[in-house]
Amino acid sequence: MKEKKEIEKLLRENFESKTMKKNNHIKFPRGINIFSDNNKVTLKMKSEIGKGIFANMQTDDAAFEAWCLIVRHWISEFKNSEFTLRWEKPLNGDENEPHYQRFLYRVDNFKKLFDWFKLDSYHNDILEQDSKIKKAKMLFLNRPGDKRRAPCITSIDKSFGELDENDIERMFSCLDGPRKKLAIASGADAKTVSYQLPVGIFQDKVTNKPKENLITPSRKSAIDLWAIGGNDKKTLLIFELKKIKGTSKNSVGALSELLFYAMTMSDVQNGLIGYEVQKNNKEQDIACIQRTKKIKAFLMLNNPHPLLSQNVFSAHNVKNISSLECLQYDEHLNITKLW
Repeated sequence: MKEKKEIEKLLRENFESKTMKKNNHIKFPRGINIFSDNNKVTLKMKSEIGKGIFANMQTDDAAFEAWCLIVRHWISEFKNSEFTLRWEKPLNGDENEPHYQRFLYRVDNFKKLFDWFKLDSYHNDILEQDSKIKKAKMLFLNRPGDKRRAPCITSIDKSFGELDENDIERMFSCLDGPRKKLAIASGADAKTVSYQLPVGIFQDKVTNKPKENLITPSRKSAIDLWAIGGNDKKTLLIFELKKIKGTSKNSVGALSELLFYAMTMSDVQNGLIGYEVQKNNKEQDIACIQRTKKIKAFLMLNNPHPLLSQNVFSAHNVKNISSLECLQYDEHLNITKLW
């Protein structure tokens, strides 16, 4: 059996041998335990409120998908291993907490994506018992709000160091130069590049009252940028943008976040999740999305985590996801493809 510290050491050694770069900062997060036995790798998540299964999916403590993909890619002896996930079943109504419900949806989708990721019968039962999404008769996403309908910026008077993620997202969606750079790098139709696409999942009706209708977090849960692409305009492009200041590195959790967005929009394309019918100026956006058949998903990072320096997402044409790629942008918003 290999414990967490030994696997962490293997991860650093394999990273260094493949990249010829030494990195002493490669570590597993405290919130995830990991061990291996008989060619099976097990991750165990914390089950305390605010941590692990209840944490924001973009944090490293919650990003089980990213860690599974990273360990399988970088550590040679785990290339053909089976991976599994464990957690404690929440009690006293905590199973309805939106972050936990989103965690269950992510687990179910990750199982569908990769045949090497499995749950034991106990955790499969928890998934079936606790998941509101698996039991719901009708599922809806909330819609793009007025925020992305606000007047577009025409310029921005800040240095790159002063810009936050919201500034950069608006620059890529509003300014001709950055928008064209994004379109060239991704294959998007520049005219369709848009800002903020909500991904809160509701049952029966999009409303927070009663709160039982809300299944996953909604208020701050949104795809940063999206566009339509492909010669036939049938590909939905989604972008998860991160900006880290100084010499810090982006977390690996961005990969788990992007996977959730891709799988959610795949379920929209397949008709498993819909939009409530409304007659307003946003209906054209919804119609464009619902006509798409494929998804291209992009990480957009200014300072990528070293473990994301190579393509850890080795699956191709899974469900509707035709590609998952990583782009790096610089202070001039020039874009290069990492993988």
